[in-house]
Amino acid sequence: MMTKFKILGGAAVVLALTLPALGGEGSENPTGPTFVPPFVPPFTSPVFVPQDLTKPSERRRIINTTGIGTGIGTEISPTATTNLIRGINSAQTFCARLPDLAYRIDCLSNQLEQVAEAIPDTGEYTEAKQIVQQAARKLNATARRNASPSKRPANLRAPGVAPQRSTRPIVPIRPERLAQATAEAVAIVEEAETLLLRASQTSERRKVAYQQIALAVGSTKVLLRAS
Repeated sequence: MMTKFKILGGAAVVLALTLPALGGEGSENPTGPTFVPPFVPPFTSPVFVPQDLTKPSERRRIINTTGIGTGIGTEISPTATTNLIRGINSAQTFCARLPDLAYRIDCLSNQLEQVAEAIPDTGEYTEAKQIVQQAARKLNATARRNASPSKRPANLRAPGVAPQRSTRPIVPIRPERLAQATAEAVAIVEEAETLLLRASQTSERRKVAYQQIALAVGSTKVLLRAS
Protein backbone atom coordinates (compact mmCIF):
# COMPACT_ATOMS: atom_id res chain seq x y z
CA MET A 1 0.00 0.00 0.00
CA MET A 2 1.44 3.34 -1.03
CA THR A 3 1.97 5.96 1.68
CA LYS A 4 1.41 9.56 0.60
CA PHE A 5 2.89 12.53 2.42
CA LYS A 6 0.71 15.59 2.52
CA ILE A 7 2.22 19.08 2.69
CA LEU A 8 0.00 21.59 4.44
CA GLY A 9 0.49 25.31 4.11
CA GLY A 10 3.84 24.90 2.35
CA ALA A 11 5.46 23.51 5.50
CA ALA A 12 6.75 20.13 6.48
CA VAL A 13 4.38 17.59 7.97
CA VAL A 14 4.33 15.54 11.12
CA LEU A 15 3.81 11.81 10.79
CA ALA A 16 1.73 10.57 13.72
CA LEU A 17 2.34 7.09 15.08
CA THR A 18 1.43 4.80 17.90
CA LEU A 19 4.30 3.40 19.94
CA PRO A 20 4.07 0.17 21.93
CA ALA A 21 4.37 0.36 25.70
CA LEU A 22 7.72 -0.46 27.24
CA GLY A 23 8.19 -4.03 28.34
CA GLY A 24 7.77 -7.40 26.72
CA GLU A 25 9.55 -8.55 23.63
CA GLY A 26 11.83 -5.96 22.02
CA SER A 27 12.28 -3.87 25.18
CA GLU A 28 14.98 -3.65 27.77
CA ASN A 29 15.14 -5.02 31.30
CA PRO A 30 17.25 -3.80 34.23
CA THR A 31 19.91 -6.50 33.91
CA GLY A 32 20.21 -7.23 30.21
CA PRO A 33 18.63 -4.86 27.68
CA THR A 34 17.24 -6.34 24.48
CA PHE A 35 18.08 -3.95 21.70
CA VAL A 36 16.02 -5.10 18.70
CA PRO A 37 12.71 -3.21 18.39
CA PRO A 38 9.63 -4.84 16.93
CA PHE A 39 8.82 -3.91 13.34
CA VAL A 40 5.22 -2.89 13.57
CA PRO A 41 2.52 -1.35 11.33
CA PRO A 42 3.03 2.18 9.98
CA PHE A 43 2.01 5.62 11.11
CA THR A 44 -1.48 6.94 10.90
CA SER A 45 -2.30 9.97 8.76
CA PRO A 46 0.11 12.96 8.73
CA VAL A 47 -0.76 15.80 11.10
CA PHE A 48 0.53 19.36 10.71
CA VAL A 49 2.40 21.18 13.50
CA PRO A 50 4.15 24.60 13.64
CA GLN A 51 7.68 24.90 12.34
CA ASP A 52 9.55 26.08 15.45
CA LEU A 53 11.35 22.85 16.28
CA THR A 54 14.84 24.10 15.46
CA LYS A 55 14.81 26.58 18.35
CA PRO A 56 17.16 25.40 21.13
CA SER A 57 14.52 26.06 23.80
CA GLU A 58 11.95 24.01 21.92
CA ARG A 59 14.42 21.18 21.32
CA ARG A 60 15.20 21.04 25.03
CA ARG A 61 11.51 21.15 25.95
CA ILE A 62 10.79 18.21 23.64
CA ILE A 63 13.67 16.16 25.03
CA ASN A 64 12.61 16.89 28.61
CA THR A 65 8.91 16.12 28.09
CA THR A 66 9.39 12.91 26.10
CA GLY A 67 11.83 11.46 28.62
CA ILE A 68 14.50 10.59 26.06
CA GLY A 69 17.73 10.11 27.95
CA THR A 70 16.37 11.46 31.24
CA GLY A 71 17.97 10.32 34.46
CA ILE A 72 21.53 10.30 33.09
CA GLY A 73 23.89 11.78 35.66
CA THR A 74 27.56 12.66 35.49
CA GLU A 75 28.69 9.47 37.27
CA ILE A 76 28.54 5.91 35.97
CA SER A 77 25.66 3.95 37.50
CA PRO A 78 23.44 1.04 36.43
CA THR A 79 20.39 3.32 36.49
CA ALA A 80 21.98 6.03 34.36
CA THR A 81 23.27 3.47 31.85
CA THR A 82 19.85 1.83 31.61
CA ASN A 83 18.22 5.21 31.00
CA LEU A 84 20.70 6.02 28.24
CA ILE A 85 20.13 2.64 26.61
CA ARG A 86 16.37 3.11 26.92
CA GLY A 87 16.71 6.31 24.92
CA ILE A 88 18.57 4.48 22.13
CA ASN A 89 16.00 1.66 22.11
CA SER A 90 13.20 4.24 21.99
CA ALA A 91 14.89 5.88 19.00
CA GLN A 92 14.87 2.56 17.16
CA THR A 93 11.24 1.84 17.91
CA PHE A 94 10.17 5.33 16.87
CA CYS A 95 11.97 5.19 13.53
CA ALA A 96 10.97 1.57 12.85
CA ARG A 97 7.35 2.71 12.59
CA LEU A 98 7.98 5.06 9.68
CA PRO A 99 5.76 4.18 6.71
CA ASP A 100 8.34 5.45 4.23
CA LEU A 101 11.82 3.91 4.45
CA ALA A 102 13.33 6.99 2.84
CA TYR A 103 13.08 8.83 6.18
CA ARG A 104 14.65 6.20 8.44
CA ILE A 105 18.32 7.20 8.28
CA ASP A 106 17.74 10.84 9.16
CA CYS A 107 15.08 9.84 11.69
CA LEU A 108 17.71 7.77 13.51
CA SER A 109 20.12 10.69 13.22
CA ASN A 110 17.71 13.07 14.93
CA GLN A 111 16.72 10.62 17.65
CA LEU A 112 20.38 9.95 18.48
CA GLU A 113 20.93 13.72 18.53
CA GLN A 114 18.29 13.93 21.24
CA VAL A 115 19.88 11.12 23.24
CA ALA A 116 23.28 12.85 23.01
CA GLU A 117 21.82 16.21 24.05
CA ALA A 118 20.34 14.61 27.16
CA ILE A 119 23.76 13.36 28.32
CA PRO A 120 25.61 15.84 30.58
CA ASP A 121 28.50 17.76 28.99
CA THR A 122 30.80 16.73 31.82
CA GLY A 123 31.26 13.50 33.71
CA GLU A 124 31.88 9.85 32.96
CA TYR A 125 29.41 9.64 30.07
CA THR A 126 30.94 12.58 28.19
CA GLU A 127 32.92 10.45 25.75
CA ALA A 128 29.80 8.40 24.99
CA LYS A 129 27.94 11.65 24.34
CA GLN A 130 30.60 12.79 21.85
CA ILE A 131 30.62 9.47 20.00
CA VAL A 132 26.82 9.31 19.71
CA GLN A 133 26.69 12.96 18.69
CA GLN A 134 29.31 12.41 16.00
CA ALA A 135 27.42 9.40 14.62
CA ALA A 136 24.19 11.41 14.52
CA ARG A 137 25.85 14.21 12.56
CA LYS A 138 27.36 11.78 10.07
CA LEU A 139 23.99 10.09 9.53
CA ASN A 140 22.41 13.47 8.85
CA ALA A 141 25.19 14.33 6.39
CA THR A 142 24.54 11.03 4.58
CA ALA A 143 20.84 11.82 4.32
CA ARG A 144 21.54 15.30 2.97
CA ARG A 145 24.00 14.06 0.35
CA ASN A 146 21.39 11.64 -0.91
CA ALA A 147 18.28 13.76 -0.36
CA SER A 148 15.20 13.24 -2.49
CA PRO A 149 14.46 16.12 -4.88
CA SER A 150 10.73 15.35 -4.89
CA LYS A 151 9.81 14.42 -1.30
CA ARG A 152 9.63 17.10 1.34
CA PRO A 153 11.32 16.91 4.76
CA ALA A 154 8.82 15.92 7.44
CA ASN A 155 8.44 16.47 11.17
CA LEU A 156 7.64 13.23 12.99
CA ARG A 157 5.47 12.90 16.07
CA ALA A 158 3.89 10.11 18.06
CA PRO A 159 0.42 10.75 19.50
CA GLY A 160 -0.08 11.30 23.20
CA VAL A 161 0.23 13.92 25.93
CA ALA A 162 4.06 13.99 25.78
CA PRO A 163 4.77 12.40 22.40
CA GLN A 164 8.15 11.36 21.12
CA ARG A 165 8.93 13.49 18.09
CA SER A 166 11.61 14.91 15.86
CA THR A 167 13.23 18.24 16.75
CA ARG A 168 13.76 19.24 13.12
CA PRO A 169 12.41 18.31 9.67
CA ILE A 170 13.63 14.83 8.70
CA VAL A 171 15.31 14.53 5.30
CA PRO A 172 14.11 11.74 2.97
CA ILE A 173 16.52 9.88 0.69
CA ARG A 174 15.90 9.39 -3.02
CA PRO A 175 14.94 5.76 -3.83
CA GLU A 176 17.80 5.08 -6.24
CA ARG A 177 20.34 6.05 -3.57
CA LEU A 178 18.73 4.34 -0.59
CA ALA A 179 20.87 1.19 -0.79
CA GLN A 180 24.10 3.18 -0.99
CA ALA A 181 23.03 5.54 1.79
CA THR A 182 22.04 2.59 3.98
CA ALA A 183 25.47 1.00 3.52
CA GLU A 184 27.08 4.31 4.56
CA ALA A 185 24.78 4.57 7.57
CA VAL A 186 25.59 1.03 8.72
CA ALA A 187 29.31 1.85 8.47
CA ILE A 188 28.77 4.97 10.60
CA VAL A 189 26.99 2.97 13.29
CA GLU A 190 29.71 0.30 13.24
CA GLU A 191 32.33 3.01 13.68
CA ALA A 192 30.46 4.43 16.69
CA GLU A 193 30.13 0.97 18.18
CA THR A 194 33.87 0.38 17.78
CA LEU A 195 34.74 3.74 19.36
CA LEU A 196 32.51 3.01 22.34
CA LEU A 197 34.12 -0.40 22.83
CA ARG A 198 37.57 1.18 22.72
CA ALA A 199 36.47 3.82 25.21
CA SER A 200 35.30 1.05 27.55
CA GLN A 201 38.88 -0.17 27.83
CA THR A 202 40.26 3.12 29.16
CA SER A 203 38.55 2.83 32.53
CA GLU A 204 37.63 -0.25 34.55
CA ARG A 205 34.89 1.77 36.25
CA ARG A 206 33.00 2.49 33.04
CA LYS A 207 33.89 -0.72 31.18
CA VAL A 208 30.54 -2.51 31.49
CA ALA A 209 28.50 0.67 30.94
CA TYR A 210 30.28 1.60 27.72
CA GLN A 211 30.08 -1.98 26.43
CA GLN A 212 26.33 -1.95 26.98
CA ILE A 213 25.98 1.43 25.27
CA ALA A 214 28.07 0.14 22.35
CA LEU A 215 25.76 -2.87 22.01
CA ALA A 216 22.69 -0.62 22.01
CA VAL A 217 24.15 1.69 19.36
CA GLY A 218 25.28 -1.24 17.26
CA SER A 219 21.81 -2.76 17.38
CA THR A 220 20.46 0.14 15.31
CA LYS A 221 21.97 -1.61 12.29
CA VAL A 222 18.90 -3.86 12.41
CA LEU A 223 16.73 -0.82 11.77
CA LEU A 224 18.94 0.46 8.96
CA ARG A 225 19.23 -2.87 7.20
CA ALA A 226 15.46 -3.16 7.17
CA SER A 227 15.35 0.01 5.05
